[in-house]
Amino acid sequence: DKANNLWGMFENEYWRAGTKEGRLIRIHLDRFLNYWMVVLIRKDVTADRVAASFREYIHTKYMDCKRSIEEVTAGVRKAGGIYRDMEQARYPGVELFLRRMKTMEISVTMPLLLWLYTAEVSEERRMRFVQVLESYLARRMLCGLRSNGLNKFFLEILREIEPNNADNILIGKFSSATVDNLLWPNDRMVREELGNNSMHC
Repeated sequence: DKANNLWGMFENEYWRAGTKEGRLIRIHLDRFLNYWMVVLIRKDVTADRVAASFREYIHTKYMDCKRSIEEVTAGVRKAGGIYRDMEQARYPGVELFLRRMKTMEISVTMPLLLWLYTAEVSEERRMRFVQVLESYLARRMLCGLRSNGLNKFFLEILREIEPNNADNILIGKFSSATVDNLLWPNDRMVREELGNNSMHC
């Protein structure tokens, strides 16, 4: 029936299964819709505001246009499939990156990744974007830098990002960060940190 065609993909067990998010366990459907709303409205959305934010978004965005509910849900289904494949570290071409993010238990990247793979970004720019993002996060982990503030920083990037220059905007934002909790460590910093850690072994 129509309802099944619109939302059927979200009825299987995967979407009702729980996954760790910090100290909490949340089901995948909740997490996905939370991340997707962040992408759509470019604002932080708390877990208890996801449904209300979605209603407000639809009312504001589509109330006066002729776009059908089928078109709206098609976008949600596409983003949902991308989320599922990325969360399971099986999205084509970036599997290794996704496995590394899972190992590092970093979930703040998901809104950026959902935007990247639903926007009209060239494959070359996408891969460069992912490489830069991985460099930023891996170098910070190696240098023992704290992750507090990254959620707000990534949201700021999401607000400024553009499909035709996504990779360069990301590089510019990372390169201009100066405070420790946002810094992109250079080669010297990584070498020094690894050298110091080796001496303590």
